Amino acid sequence: MTNFQSVSVQTWTSFNRLHTDTNLKAVNWFLQQQQHNELQPHNILVDYGCGTGETASILGGLHLFGPCQYIGLDINLDFIQHATINYRSLNNVMYFWNKHLEDFKFLQGKVSIVTCFTVLHLLNTVEKNQVLDFLNSIVEKNGKVLVLHYLGRTQECFQAYLEVFLQLQRKVYWNPYLKSHHKSEERVELEKEGRESELIQTFKKHGFRLVQNQPLRSNLVLNQTNIQMILNSDRLRHDEFGEAYNRVPANERSNLAEDICALMNQFNIQNNSHFMMMIFQKM
Repeated sequence: MTNFQSVSVQTWTSFNRLHTDTNLKAVNWFLQQQQHNELQPHNILVDYGCGTGETASILGGLHLFGPCQYIGLDINLDFIQHATINYRSLNNVMYFWNKHLEDFKFLQGKVSIVTCFTVLHLLNTVEKNQVLDFLNSIVEKNGKVLVLHYLGRTQECFQAYLEVFLQLQRKVYWNPYLKSHHKSEERVELEKEGRESELIQTFKKHGFRLVQNQPLRSNLVLNQTNIQMILNSDRLRHDEFGEAYNRVPANERSNLAEDICALMNQFNIQNNSHFMMMIFQKM
């Protein structure tokens, strides 16, 4: 399990660039579903899991949801300090370290909209329940939670990744894993539907109903730094490669990210992934 409080700003900023285009597509879709300038100056919008603050700064700097107060929350103190320094010119955007969720009683029942981009799939069941309890406590009645949820890679992308590993490591410790993790298109689709259904049920259990959803397929551009972060992180490492990666002796891992990146470029592999854009409303 990754401790997100210890991820460096430099590393996360690099990794966060993977999602910039996807996040902007989601923001555009969300805005199409909302009334223009829906929020007023007394309203509050919270970007939960704001990272180094880019999304909240775009939303607040352009007043995309209206002239309200924008608040970014994240578990990593370095991220919050980075955001506070870099976006200090935005007087309608504030950033807070949310190590202790109970510190935010001043937000209870006062938040009109929460944005949550590619965060919830990184949490285990206990953490997810804690976050949704928190969101239920701060969101006003009929308030909304706008979610961009990662559902997994596309079937063709998954098969391409397996080819990379077959080319990369033709050693015995890869073979049992690769043979047992062949994914058909049907299996990929079932897993995607399962993740989506599970999230909807979890939100319902915490007092939210699904209002609208829309699938999004996006290509995330990977570089060597991004790949290394994925390999180093239990949370960010893609599940289907976690077991295989752990089989690689530690002294053989140093050049793994470089080799993967080179092979992906050689075979022109696109990291196509499935996302679901979802709007939940507090009941």
